[in-house]
Amino acid sequence: MAQTHNERLTKLLHEKICDEQTLDILANGDAFVEAQVTCVYDLAERQEFEDGPSQPSAQDLGERLIFLEEYMQQPEHIRSQISSYLSDERRFAVFQLSPQAALYGELLLAKSRGTLDNFRSEYTPNARPQNPFQYGKTLCLPFTDEHKAKHLEAKSLLIEKLDAVLEQAKARLFGSLDEYVSELFSSMPDDSMPEIDEDLFEDMRDTELPDNSYPYDEMIKHTREFSMLCSHAQCSLPENILVQETWEAMNIKEKEGYYLDVIRRLAADVKEKASGEFVAQSEYYLSNDRDPFFSNEIKRITELSTNIAEVVGNDLEILTGTELIEIDNIKYQMREYGHMSEKIKKAKTLTYSLELSDKDPLDVTYGNESGSCILISPNDLSNGYGLPHMIADNATYIFNIYQSINTGKKRRVGIVLAFDTVSDSGKRVLACNSLELSAAMNPIPLVPEIVDYVESGLVEFAKANGFDEVKMSAHDYNTSKNHSSRHSSGNVNFIIEKIKKVCRVHEPSFYSEILDESGQLQGEFYSLN
Repeated sequence: MAQTHNERLTKLLHEKICDEQTLDILANGDAFVEAQVTCVYDLAERQEFEDGPSQPSAQDLGERLIFLEEYMQQPEHIRSQISSYLSDERRFAVFQLSPQAALYGELLLAKSRGTLDNFRSEYTPNARPQNPFQYGKTLCLPFTDEHKAKHLEAKSLLIEKLDAVLEQAKARLFGSLDEYVSELFSSMPDDSMPEIDEDLFEDMRDTELPDNSYPYDEMIKHTREFSMLCSHAQCSLPENILVQETWEAMNIKEKEGYYLDVIRRLAADVKEKASGEFVAQSEYYLSNDRDPFFSNEIKRITELSTNIAEVVGNDLEILTGTELIEIDNIKYQMREYGHMSEKIKKAKTLTYSLELSDKDPLDVTYGNESGSCILISPNDLSNGYGLPHMIADNATYIFNIYQSINTGKKRRVGIVLAFDTVSDSGKRVLACNSLELSAAMNPIPLVPEIVDYVESGLVEFAKANGFDEVKMSAHDYNTSKNHSSRHSSGNVNFIIEKIKKVCRVHEPSFYSEILDESGQLQGEFYSLN
């Protein structure tokens, strides 16, 4: 039997997700409040308090109910305005799905009251307010038939991104395997070899080793593990591995050396087989409109990583959550390739401009229009789970890259995500996470000029707003890094000095390739000035 509104609230009270005051106020809620209470109740009932930044905690749900309490206390015209804002399906998705739903509600409330600037100043009190900025130069590029042909043929940008993600996964997989083999070698016995236990031979019958295999007891565990691993990797064990006659003719050191050689060969074979699945499959996926992650090849690599994790005894992720989202994003852009936007096909000239976004809470399509992984869809937030914080935080900058086709209206076709950071020496650094460009709206042959234009605009912004330096991330699937003349000049370095984002107390999680959990910059960067 379905629960009533009051019964749901009572259950949430018992679960300590709300208090009695909140219950009393929400008991008289309108249809919007009832729907949101049902959503919170369903999440709490299923106990979906999973680990991970994109999952709501019990505290997040409680804060959502507190926001609804505040909503109920607003004048009718404010409540009506909030409901109107949330009639857009993508905004509603942010409010419904983000663990920062309460914060997004507060942003909408501040907008309806005209108090956004004050809200942001209180939200991150140690960050400087963001002043409007429009780069004083525009970039006008001719767009010829030759450009159009090259764009339709060019898939290198997505291939580079996909291969970079897979290369990282491969390095993680093989690094773990190499570390395991190295530890195995260093732990081998130095003096005496144990007596062979005849019962072990029978134990080996249940493994995937050939019947004539006969390892000694100190090594049986590793051999059995590797046999399982090799089976999954479709690798063949040497025909004479640990054959009894061969084994008995060896002295202790020869046996140790022979065994370690077998393990080396098996590890190399695993790596070779796995490499074959990683290499340049992306070209095939793109040309055949295949989903890169759910392909059989990538699935098999993922299964292989699970088995290696069992062997090496650690929690090995072949693809991290961020990488999976990046692959999903590439898949999203793949659909845009192969058919250039009809708008672009009619272009003779493309004019670009750069502005600092005012981060209007109603604007949640940064990722959708730029092809970045903070895109919002009605049923999935991807890496957009932290968008409410990014909109509220004065230390997070989003630059809009606009394009006008011929003499038409400008539209957003890219973004730059950046952060206000400070070094130990007191330098204020504009740290840029990435430059993202829509694959369908930005012809590949023109991308290098667009990137250089945007990077110059970022330098001008920094000069006008008190920054000492501008750094751009050099991670492999950053469009800016892949096409920048500044990057190609070789001015790339690791962060040595500690540089940290200006943070609020108890800062929530949000998407970034360049910040660790404490807000410290990490990775390689190149300087724009």
